[in-house]
Amino acid sequence: ATFYAATGLNVQTIETNQTIRLDNGSYGTVYDALKQRQFRRVYIMFGINELGWPYPDAFQEMYEGVINKVKGLQPDATVYVQSVLPVSSLALNTNSVYTNENIDNFNVYVRNAAENTGSVYLDVASALKDENGALPLEASTDGIHLMREYCMIWMEYLAENS
Repeated sequence: ATFYAATGLNVQTIETNQTIRLDNGSYGTVYDALKQRQFRRVYIMFGINELGWPYPDAFQEMYEGVINKVKGLQPDATVYVQSVLPVSSLALNTNSVYTNENIDNFNVYVRNAAENTGSVYLDVASALKDENGALPLEASTDGIHLMREYCMIWMEYLAENS
């Protein structure tokens, strides 16, 4: 798999954040990287870094713009939009916006963005939630970022659902 990701990347900074190492050795945006070659499938996930935004409808509009831009750069690819992943109680130590109730509410906007752009919505969160609807404590050291074992569960979900 090819990954284009950067710490803190969000639907606003994807167009300007030049942290992706390109084939020629320089750095560019995710969009610059997507211009280098064509893919059959593109998986997109945004939302955790935008969770505290006061206007989720503005997030949805921007996300739809990102998805449409990706579709323009990758016209033959199936675009999969992934839900925001659940968090454990440890995430509250980082920021009070990191609650599963907020994430579940935010995922409505993520799903809407996928549907409005004709993309496939993947409810990855469902594969990682425990019986309380949270990320299990042992899944992460900070309540947000997954340990390897849980990344493998995530990848298995993607393999089975796309």
